[in-house]
Amino acid sequence: MDYHYWLATSESEHPEKDPVVLWMNGGPGASSLAYGSFSELGPYYLDDESMKNITHPGVPDVHENPYSWSKITNMLFVEAPPSVGYSFCHNKDCRWNDTTQAVANYAMLSKFFEEFPEYKKNDFYITGESYGGMYVPTLVEQIHHHGNQVNLKGFAVGNGIIGHQDSFPGAGGIHYEFLHNKAFISDKLWYGAIPPAFRYIDDPGGGTSTPRYNGGHGTPLAFSRVSSKSCLIYADVRTFLNDVTQGAWPNEP
Repeated sequence: MDYHYWLATSESEHPEKDPVVLWMNGGPGASSLAYGSFSELGPYYLDDESMKNITHPGVPDVHENPYSWSKITNMLFVEAPPSVGYSFCHNKDCRWNDTTQAVANYAMLSKFFEEFPEYKKNDFYITGESYGGMYVPTLVEQIHHHGNQVNLKGFAVGNGIIGHQDSFPGAGGIHYEFLHNKAFISDKLWYGAIPPAFRYIDDPGGGTSTPRYNGGHGTPLAFSRVSSKSCLIYADVRTFLNDVTQGAWPNEP
């Protein structure tokens, strides 16, 4: 297999001392170049004006990104796992799960530091978004499993999936209890967002869940396998539930 990556060296006065930051987009299947590099945090970006290239028609112009992370870090954008973007496998059996992709990504990272040993002593961070919520921590796990052969200092995930049962977006909906227990949601938001009588429900089987009322016992309600509209926190949950159940939802005791 072959990994495709771009290394955007730091624009600071001392790039050799700046951290190395690995970025991976999610999807799965999202290109770290198309999104991470050219749409979000790379040194250059593309927009609708890019195609108005009078000098070279059909060749898009790139614009300098004044907010690029490469202003102060050495940014490593990786198309991962292979078959995403310009990364590819040499056979058609290029299938991945959350474990095998992490093993492959660790092998890629080890090879990178072999090719660029001058960066191995630098502080190293792993970052990503969306399904990067799985890519990033599983790669961190591989690094620890192999004895921290790199100078890993931390990792970060934006709007990340954190498991099919406990995250958003995803078929499982938002499990507020998990997010509160892990301190992603403050106590103030937790107690103010949903009336205490509305409690957790389980998906009865593959479709839209029918909300159930349990008399005010247990933990606050989370929806499972509901529409994206229903996943939102409504200011008045009771009003919403009465609306979708045609007034059949009982009053809070």
